[in-house]
Amino acid sequence: MRWFISCVVLLFVLSEPAFAQARFPFTALTVSDRVNVRAGQNNNFESVAMLAKGTVVIVAAKSFQWFKVFLPLGSKAFVKGEYVRMLTPEQGEITADHLNVRAASNPSATSLGLLDQGQKVIVQGGPDDWLWIKPVDGRLYGWIHESLLAFKSDGVPAKQAPASGQK
Repeated sequence: MRWFISCVVLLFVLSEPAFAQARFPFTALTVSDRVNVRAGQNNNFESVAMLAKGTVVIVAAKSFQWFKVFLPLGSKAFVKGEYVRMLTPEQGEITADHLNVRAASNPSATSLGLLDQGQKVIVQGGPDDWLWIKPVDGRLYGWIHESLLAFKSDGVPAKQAPASGQK
């Protein structure tokens, strides 16, 4: 009986996807074309980016069947312009204590994360009174369903690792 239980446990462990045993953060690849990065953990949330097959993402966590990933470049990430002091035509500084970054240019859009006062942002454009910003490393997240990712490697090389707490 003990042998049987050991075999069942071994079979279960071997049948798990490789990333099920990985430690966060790790890198993964998209396995199909047109993979949506969502603002939340189901298909009803806004799509903030669309990725091609083979795109590498950094996975920060998992919730149910969804992986939390650092937002890739080109993602939709918006802040209210009145809370940004422009330092140059492309760089701004957050003036609010804590500012929600939104998935669309309206206050009811899903929050992708928070930026703190003094945080620098790269401004890519902006409709009306909202600014489209480049994702800030280690601060802004999206979600990808587990079926659309394949494990690439444990850990993240230092030059790719998001700076935590960067101001």
